[in-house]
Parts: sequence; structure tokens; C-alpha cells
Amino acid sequence: MRRIIPIVMCAVLLCSCKTSTIPSGAYKKAGEDLLKKETSAKEDALRQLASTRQSLENAQQSLASLEAEYNRCKRESAEDKAELARLREQLTAANQAQAIAEAEKARAEAEAARAEREKAEAAAAAARAQAEADAAQARQKAEEEAAKLRADSIAQHQADAAKQNVTLRTESFELVNPTTDQTVEGYHIIVGSFGVEDNANRLHALLTEQGRQPAIVRNEKGMYRVIFATYPTYSEAASHVVEVREQGFSDAWVLVHK
Repeated sequence: MRRIIPIVMCAVLLCSCKTSTIPSGAYKKAGEDLLKKETSAKEDALRQLASTRQSLENAQQSLASLEAEYNRCKRESAEDKAELARLREQLTAANQAQAIAEAEKARAEAEAARAEREKAEAAAAAARAQAEADAAQARQKAEEEAAKLRADSIAQHQADAAKQNVTLRTESFELVNPTTDQTVEGYHIIVGSFGVEDNANRLHALLTEQGRQPAIVRNEKGMYRVIFATYPTYSEAASHVVEVREQGFSDAWVLVHK
């Protein structure tokens, strides 16, 4: 609007030049000057507008560039986040794989240790069984040798007993109501044999009243033998048989456990 007003004024001045008393050259000069100023102002305005437009275009270009840079950064940020997530997944998978590998290793070591332990236990069991077998064999051999020696000894004692008019018998028997110091081992002088336990008990009571320490044994046939005294060797028992017979037990004889 401000640009139109000077133009209108110039037109008015030109029209008035025909009726005015002012020289027409002066009005023409003034109009031309005004028109030049307006033209110059218009050109300045146009240049300023062009500059403004250029600045706006530059600003738009800068904005577009910034938007493109922002989008690029945003895209790169998304890519970085995706890469970070992928790396985290790989790390998690690697950790899981490592944990699985360590667990497998520990399980394998435990299995190996168990196998070694079982192997050692089997070897120890075999060694123990062998030792027990060797011990049993040695014990059996020793028992056989001892039995042989005992049998030889008893045979010799029986031969001696026959010469000494002493009866020596071997039987399997067990003590009846034994005291803590009584045993089946040794050579026992027998002063009574009964098929009924009460009869053996009466003789046992009689000997006890006399201050003796008798004992009663029962053999595999159920016979009850009353022991007058026990000695560790045959020679001692045989030497006391005569004394026992002189005390009224004329049938006294010597018993030894098989």
C-alpha cells in the first residue's frame, strides 16, 4: 500500500500541471525525482526481498540438512541400539555356552572321579576279599595242623593212658550252666555219667558241698558228664586220676574235647 501511494501522487501532480500556474517543467522534474526514488526504493525492496528469499531458502536448506542429519543420527542411533542388542545377545549366548561348557566339564570331572573311586573301591574290595581268602586259608591250614597235632597228641596220650590203666576219651560236648571261669578246653577228670540231668545235678551238689568246683557237660548223645577237676595237660590229669579213684570214684577217667 505504501508503494502505491507515491505513484498515485505522481499521477495527480502530472495531471495538475495542465491547470496550475506553476511551470510545468518543475512539476515534471519533481515527479520524475519522486518516481526515481520510488523506483529505487522498489528495487531496494525487491533486492531485500530476494535476499530474504535467499536467506529463507538457505535456512530451509540448512533446516533440511539438519533434518537429514537428525534422521541420519536417529537412524544410526537405532542401528547402534540394534547392534548393542545383538552384541548383548551374543554375550548372553557366549556366557550361556561358557556356563554349559563349564557345567559339562564339571560333570565330566565328577564322572571321572566317580569312576576312579569305584575303581579304587573295587580294587580295595578285591584286595580285601583276597586277604580274607588268604586269611581263611591260612586259618584253615593252621586249624588243620592244630587238629592234626591235637589228634597225634591225643593218640599218644591214649597210648600212654592204656599203659597207665587210665581211660582217655574224646567227645564233642558243651557246658551246662557254666560259671565264668569254666571252659571246655583242657583235660577233664570225669567221676559220673548219667542219662538224666537230675542225677548229674545231685553229684554236682555233693562235690560242691565238699569244697570242689565241679562242672557238668552234655555230649552229642545227650549224656551228662560230671567233671571233678580240669587240668591243662594230660600228664597232670592222668597223675590225679589215681588220687580221685582213691576218694571213692573208682571209675574216674579223662575226657578231652574233640
